[in-house]
Amino acid sequence: MIFKGFEVTWLGDFSRNQNDANFKLVGGISYSSGADCKFINLIVYNNPGSGFGSWKRKGGKIIDGCLIYNNGYISKKGRGSGVEIYVQNESNKIRLITKNTIFNNYYKGIEVWSDNGIATSEYVKNVTLTNNVIFNNGSPSRVFKDNLIIGTNDRNGINIAKNIIVEGNIFYHNTDFAKNQIGGDAASLTLGFNAKAPIENVKVINNIIIGRNNALRILHAKTLTFKNNISYCGYVHFNKSVVSHLNVNNWKFSNNTYYTKNARTFRISKYKIDLNSSGKHIREFNLKNVLKVTENEFKKNSYRVILFNKYGKDVIVNFSKFDISNGSTYKIIDIENRKKVIKSGKVNRDTKITFPMNLKDFEKPLHNNKALKTLNNFGVYIVEFKIKKRSFFESLFNWL
Repeated sequence: MIFKGFEVTWLGDFSRNQNDANFKLVGGISYSSGADCKFINLIVYNNPGSGFGSWKRKGGKIIDGCLIYNNGYISKKGRGSGVEIYVQNESNKIRLITKNTIFNNYYKGIEVWSDNGIATSEYVKNVTLTNNVIFNNGSPSRVFKDNLIIGTNDRNGINIAKNIIVEGNIFYHNTDFAKNQIGGDAASLTLGFNAKAPIENVKVINNIIIGRNNALRILHAKTLTFKNNISYCGYVHFNKSVVSHLNVNNWKFSNNTYYTKNARTFRISKYKIDLNSSGKHIREFNLKNVLKVTENEFKKNSYRVILFNKYGKDVIVNFSKFDISNGSTYKIIDIENRKKVIKSGKVNRDTKITFPMNLKDFEKPLHNNKALKTLNNFGVYIVEFKIKKRSFFESLFNWL
């Protein structure tokens, strides 16, 4: 089955605090039966529970181009709870999570995970995450949490998180790079959880990982590939058990760039893990302004644009590689305030459009007014075009 292009949310006034008498714990989508389903361009938001539960049974599945945000609640203990996407898989088919935009959950972003401590089978495996942008999860509860965690809590060593690919994603937490901000707890990517269930055959390739001191945590990993990643992380956090059981032959690290606050990237003295990568001080951190432009294959002439500017200055995006004719009109929407157009206009012959990064004038309070707007150094936008048909002569000159 295909589920496409609708919203899942709660409307009106409702409690997000489990201590309130009128609180109801209700998630957005729970997928527990049905084989090889596709979830495309859904909007799942403001639910007092998890956003999307993708449970272990029923084979492959695709979650593509969904917008998932502001889900979760405050638990009886006063902590953020509820996950944007909770994914498991017991089958040999791939669960594909791609081109989604996930942010501002009360707890974590994506958990490829099981908390079962006495598992008797494998069901956290065969998951691929590509071209997602996941940011500022934990913000509504004012404690930044993992944008992505991969692992299990199995004490039997049976349910191992394995055969997982994390490629071409962007993980971000609010950080003032102009002031070299790094302090505080803001994990962005965590690999492994329980020493008795270290992750296996996990590949982390071509990702941007941004947070604070412990943005990148490698806690329990038996076999791990980590290549071509950029990390702003204070330091790379290794659990003691990783060090004591480390077999570097099972780890393939290369061509990464680590921005840390110390001269030594890794807090390990005995092992040389990543000889083909570079470590730099956080004050040197910078990225290209246009991180990604992704066309929505299910919605014509709509693009997701992910931008960065260390100092919060406007960014120019060139759309020349897309078939957008001179004179076409466009409108730009900030993904965090998706019902307000922040800019509109016509495309010039050079097909370049300037995106505003300073969006304070366009801010809208989130359901929980404690949630923080993304800083002006990072932005996720939707730009939609109304394409002008080319005349015969315009088409001819364009071909020439």
